[in-house]
Amino acid sequence: CSPITYVNADCPPIMILHGGQDPLVPIDQSESLYKALVSSNADAMYLSSSQANHGPTMGNEADQMAYQFLINRL
Repeated sequence: CSPITYVNADCPPIMILHGGQDPLVPIDQSESLYKALVSSNADAMYLSSSQANHGPTMGNEADQMAYQFLINRL
């Protein structure tokens, strides 16, 4: 069920936000997904914050970056 299985150049734009204090998802999973996306020439952006937890937000700056990511691609 890993999303990395379906990575290819035709993937929709993907922004990965990961908190370094996330107790549910290991950060290496986000990093592996991002590397696979970049290797496949998919439109991907990755942002991590060492102090953030597992959602719902990583703070105002990250929220604004995510908003801009969506606006630029819609």
